[in-house]
Amino acid sequence: GMGLGDVQIITLLAALELGRRRELRSDPIRTLEEALDEVSRNLATSSRETFVLIPLDLRDRCVGDPITLSKGSRYQVVVDPKDVLHAAVSCRAARIVVVHNHPSQECEPSPQDVLLTKQLMEACAWADIQFHDHYIITRGARFSFREKGFLS
Repeated sequence: GMGLGDVQIITLLAALELGRRRELRSDPIRTLEEALDEVSRNLATSSRETFVLIPLDLRDRCVGDPITLSKGSRYQVVVDPKDVLHAAVSCRAARIVVVHNHPSQECEPSPQDVLLTKQLMEACAWADIQFHDHYIITRGARFSFREKGFLS
């Protein structure tokens, strides 16, 4: 007859098969655009400045959920580039996008935002991760450092 071993193997195979089916049926891996839309919706109405990392592969697909790295005060978010890099590396991201909101609804980068972006570009270059963009989010607008020529 069948021993316990056989039953365990059959159960395991069934579980694996179920997992495989679930994998095939689940939503496709989210894209940068989808992640950006979701993060923007969440941040647009937040009363605190919040800094979020979107880890990506080289085809702009998410390799993890967006990661909130810092929740600052009403006026400022303090982010250590080392924390951004650590989070990116632990997701094995080949490329990253960072996003933060301005609760003031002023959709222009502060001098600190520009400095942080430069630091992040340098840190990513050192770690061989592409720093793709930094977005500032307000209720009605989205500022892209790349589009405005800050990353060249």
